[in-house]
Amino acid sequence: MKAIFDRELKAFFDSPVGYIFAGVFIALCSFFFVNGALMYQTADLNVVFSNINVVYLFLISMLTMGLFSTERSRKTDQLLLTSPVSISKIVMGKYLAALGVFGTTLVLSLVYPIVLNLFGNPSVSEIIGTYIGFILLWSTFIAIGTFISALTESQIIAAVITFGVLLIVFYMKALTAGISNETIKSIVRWFSLMDKYSEFQAGVLNFESVVYYISFIFVFLFLTAQVIKRGRYSDKKVRVNNLIVTSATVAAVVLVNAIVSTVAAKLPLKIDLTHDKVYEYSEQTKEVLGGLTEDVNIYALYSDTSDGTYVNTVREYLDRYKHLSDKIKVSYKDPYEDPAFVRQFGSDITAGSLIVQQGDRSRVIPYNSIYSQSQYTGSVSIDAERLITSAVRYVSGTGSIVHAYFTKGHNESGNSSSPIASSLKKEGYEVGEVNLATDGVPEDASLIISLAPSNDFTAEECEALDKFLQGGGKAAFAFSAGMPKLDRLYAYLNDWGLTVNRDYVIESDSSKAIQTSNGTKVPAPELQDHKINEKLKESDALLVTPSACSIGINSTNPQYAEVTPLLKTSSNSWGITDLTAQTTERRSDYNIGPLTIAAVAEKQNSGKVFVIGSVQAVDMKELLENSSYINGDFMLNTFSYMTGKDDALNIRAKTVSAENLTMTEKQINVVSILVQDVMPAAIIIVGLYIWLKRRYL
Repeated sequence: MKAIFDRELKAFFDSPVGYIFAGVFIALCSFFFVNGALMYQTADLNVVFSNINVVYLFLISMLTMGLFSTERSRKTDQLLLTSPVSISKIVMGKYLAALGVFGTTLVLSLVYPIVLNLFGNPSVSEIIGTYIGFILLWSTFIAIGTFISALTESQIIAAVITFGVLLIVFYMKALTAGISNETIKSIVRWFSLMDKYSEFQAGVLNFESVVYYISFIFVFLFLTAQVIKRGRYSDKKVRVNNLIVTSATVAAVVLVNAIVSTVAAKLPLKIDLTHDKVYEYSEQTKEVLGGLTEDVNIYALYSDTSDGTYVNTVREYLDRYKHLSDKIKVSYKDPYEDPAFVRQFGSDITAGSLIVQQGDRSRVIPYNSIYSQSQYTGSVSIDAERLITSAVRYVSGTGSIVHAYFTKGHNESGNSSSPIASSLKKEGYEVGEVNLATDGVPEDASLIISLAPSNDFTAEECEALDKFLQGGGKAAFAFSAGMPKLDRLYAYLNDWGLTVNRDYVIESDSSKAIQTSNGTKVPAPELQDHKINEKLKESDALLVTPSACSIGINSTNPQYAEVTPLLKTSSNSWGITDLTAQTTERRSDYNIGPLTIAAVAEKQNSGKVFVIGSVQAVDMKELLENSSYINGDFMLNTFSYMTGKDDALNIRAKTVSAENLTMTEKQINVVSILVQDVMPAAIIIVGLYIWLKRRYL
């Protein structure tokens, strides 16, 4: 076998074919690398491999077309077959030689992760997973090309048939869209090699998929050997025997895959390679699913042939929910083919959304709430686990009920339809609105929330609020820099030891702030010691407070409340009290840091009051749902602590996008020239030189 391997590999690189193959491959990969990863400043290699796949179908056809057809056309196949090397070793030697050329090009492509590592912080595990998937996929395609090459003596015919077959296999998943019979659709889809590859792109190493690809490689190499044997022996009995052996072998391979699939349905045969461990579920999710006694249906509103990075990620989430509990039933519904089904749950439900249902209870998870993108960092986060688990808990009727009411009548910036209200609903809170002046505090209220009121509370409202708090109620207030004076409300909060300062907080310590695209530094205050912040302090993510005012603390307050700061800026911060000032420069008459941005006042066996000086930190969807920040976790922890809702889901969103690169335009241009022009040209020139030297010297 080694002799065959050496002979074939030498043949590739003794001619221009191997070098042209490598040069064209690197040129195309570099084009997609430059125009994908570098231009968009993302440390993601999937943009390279996803785009190169279709072009690579043609390259593989060229690579494998002459493996056996050349031998037959030159009549050298009989010499090869009468050599002391077995047919299986001949097949394996030629296959490994083609694989060696393919592997050489992949080694050259390692320059891309090196560049990403120099200018960013890519996920090494995801890159390794991508390479493993790519190698398995194209090793399988090379095996198919090897088999087709053994069927004909024409290289052209072998190349055309290989390209056609690989193209069909490549789009096999899309071809199932027109098949109505589910059994036939499942059988056809099983042959979709790209369907398995999408798992590797999503950051999952699935050992079931590894066995699947190895099985295909084995079968086509085995079939190649059988085809050659058939041509070598004309005896009818030998041919019948080969047919029986072939059938038994293929059946055995199918059986092995069926066994592995059965085991995979029961045991975790997948490894999460994502940098943020996207597919590792929390104990809370496992507890909720473990407590299910009846089936819960999850309908994904897109065709089961839908593809794409984000669709595949959601599909992987749903698969894992099924593995965690046999009570979870997942179905895919095309909203365009079955609009009547979708209308049962609402009139404005869009494709890509999820519907969770049990009996007559249901909850819709809109597609735009599953994913969110940070306007500060550009990172994309997925909040699927928290949303799905919360929906499952809601429809199954588990979880405690807490009633939270948003004040109205003071021109507040948020109400029961605001982002923070949506977050509370997802956690199982019953959310409503209340006008304290006309309705007072509802009897079932556990929590009153007021988001940046522009008009002052009346004396009667303050009295109703005080009665509610003295009876053990809880209240939360969010303010902002530059708010109007609210004398009665501010005076009442001051009685609880919380003074709302009418200033604008500036943070000059770059380690305690993030910088926006326009150069503005947004304070990212430090979490202080308190039960609310215990788990949050372990996170690397930041809590940001745009347009914040500071909160003064008075421990000797009339309510005898214990006041604890929750968020503090650095000593290099200040609060601008002169809001008409033309600059943000620090002045001696300003409030000097460290400044408190959020605090909680508590009375033993009585009420609690929470105040934060940044309403955007509380009620900005991007900050609440993006995994780059812990604003959402902080607020949910705060409300959970205040109301005693111990079953609140402390599940954070996770980042699914790659890290950003930090490259200047000059660096991009230099790298582009090196990888896109110099490398491919050098490979082809060296190849031509070696070929000409061996041919004429």
